[in-house]
Amino acid sequence: MLAQVLPFDIVQKILCMAVPHTNSPDVMIWTTSTCGGFSLSSTFQELRDVKTSSFTPKQFWHSQVPLKLSFFMLLLLRRRLLLDDVLSRFMPHLPSKCFCCLESQSKTLQHLFMEGELAVAVWNFFGSLCGVNIARGHLRVYLACWWYKPTKLERLKFVFRLLPIFVCWNLWKARNIAVFQGIAKDAHSIFRAIFPRFKGCLLAKVWRVAACYGIASIFGNG
Repeated sequence: MLAQVLPFDIVQKILCMAVPHTNSPDVMIWTTSTCGGFSLSSTFQELRDVKTSSFTPKQFWHSQVPLKLSFFMLLLLRRRLLLDDVLSRFMPHLPSKCFCCLESQSKTLQHLFMEGELAVAVWNFFGSLCGVNIARGHLRVYLACWWYKPTKLERLKFVFRLLPIFVCWNLWKARNIAVFQGIAKDAHSIFRAIFPRFKGCLLAKVWRVAACYGIASIFGNG
């Protein structure tokens, strides 16, 4: 019967195997699991198409990052946020005016998070505080400048991972408040929104020394 379903050389190898002599009954073993038992999780790992891990998702898909912000960054970097340049691929292009600039500018992803007057002011403030120069290029490139910034201090690695995510999130919130409530936010309101939430995450990381010396003091030993 084996010859009906298997190649001849495989059949010969099977026939050459010694039959174990035991008093216990035969048991089927699922080789993809460590215990030998079948499980859906081991089957999924066996069948799924595993891709090479990327450095960028590891920065925002992390236990230190609030889950809501992880999903937001996933949408942002995959260009799934409902901005004019994204919507124009599915519908006629409508008049577009950025809420944060005096001169008329299109509400594109790159403009909102990098090139707009509000974005430039916010990035310049936190970039000068942390020693990261704003890059006149794509948002991904600038985020990489934060995430790749070399440091041996764990608390600064935490800062360089989380702070740019908070900046992007609050720029997005400011945009939504301006669009749906008609209230324009300035750079100082973004600062006031970021610092308390960021400080809370920092304290949750057990670095309670920040509560005594303030957030700015943690940048002193970069």
